[in-house]
Amino acid sequence: MDYDLIGRLLLSLPAGDAETARMAALADKISTYFTPNENLVYRGVAGIGRHGGAIIFLDRRRHPSRKIVVKYSISDQADADLRNEAQFLEMLRGAEHIGQTIPLAEATLNVSGTGKRPTLALDFIPYGTIYAFRSRMDRTHYRVPSRFLWRAFLCLVRQVLAMAFPPQGGPDEPLRRERFHQHRPLGVVQNSPHGNNVIIGDLTSDDFEHSLAPILKLIDFGRGEILRDEEGAIYDNIGNIGVLFIIIFERRLDESYLDNIPELGWQYEFVDRQTGENRRIGTAAPPFFTESKYIDVELRDLVVRCMAVSSDNTPSLEELVGEAERGVAKGPEDIVYEDTAVDPRQTETDEMIRNLVQRFILDAGTIEEEAATLNRRTVNHHLGTTLLGINATTRPGPAQRHQFKQSNLDANTVVDNDID
Repeated sequence: MDYDLIGRLLLSLPAGDAETARMAALADKISTYFTPNENLVYRGVAGIGRHGGAIIFLDRRRHPSRKIVVKYSISDQADADLRNEAQFLEMLRGAEHIGQTIPLAEATLNVSGTGKRPTLALDFIPYGTIYAFRSRMDRTHYRVPSRFLWRAFLCLVRQVLAMAFPPQGGPDEPLRRERFHQHRPLGVVQNSPHGNNVIIGDLTSDDFEHSLAPILKLIDFGRGEILRDEEGAIYDNIGNIGVLFIIIFERRLDESYLDNIPELGWQYEFVDRQTGENRRIGTAAPPFFTESKYIDVELRDLVVRCMAVSSDNTPSLEELVGEAERGVAKGPEDIVYEDTAVDPRQTETDEMIRNLVQRFILDAGTIEEEAATLNRRTVNHHLGTTLLGINATTRPGPAQRHQFKQSNLDANTVVDNDID
């Protein structure tokens, strides 16, 4: 790498652009700490920031090869977060709905003369974040089917189950579906529930839960902690299910809406499915969600209860698992909208879900491809490189695309649900 050339180019840029370019060049440099390992092939940058970043490698220790992401830090605070994350991910190893650590000998590196810095290797989860999924839909009128949302909800519930009952699997052991066990639950909280920390994974054709909609995995435990109040931790995590679900549901929203919750919450009335009685609770779920007429009423009620102001109105984790599994098993005829003029048998079909997933997830590009789309102006135009880096030994070709083999629609057909 010609660092003199890079330095001259950086001097010619505005301050903000120069910082972006400098961080991209640093990511390229950091990749050289790993490339002496002949089993690792540098493939690009998953993300960069002021305190660290993440770079992608092809790991040839397995057959077939797999991609891994190596997170690195370049500040004391980021060092602490990364070490903390490593401890929690080790505890959560083996959980199907949590990002997984990968054993890697190159555990530390010496960055820019600042001393030893920790690194953390993770499994590569290909289809970006929930925020990325929403941004792809921003200019459309596509309404997300409730049967897709039930599957997303179940993924979020299973993440909470993993934190309460960590599986503590061994390195490279098969992932296991999260389950209750006889031991006392742990008070693990992730403490960073936002759309960039929920990653979209692959479809799994042999698994009913993830054959129609991809798996969602929780990442970034840099702020994770264990609370002594285990029940309070579970209550907090269940509330965060609602926070993340509403971010998935409302694509023009971030979690800042939580800053404006009334002291007693927004009032919500619903019919208790168990008793048939009318109930009224205070909730942090905002009116634009609670008043939506185009989501399965049972799912809406459940999300609202997850965000109940009083823990007395919050469903237990056992109830959530059971209700979410039952919701995922629903067919189009089982979905009930508040607006009875719309027929879920037309808007909740498998074809609707398949086309949403194909268009906005599978055909939308992987993290690696998005890094190569020339979307970072300063790096691309001034340094003559994408975020795959000057030192990249290979450039990614077109990603292999999943197709729903059971779909009867042409691959180029797009079906938009134009309900507003």
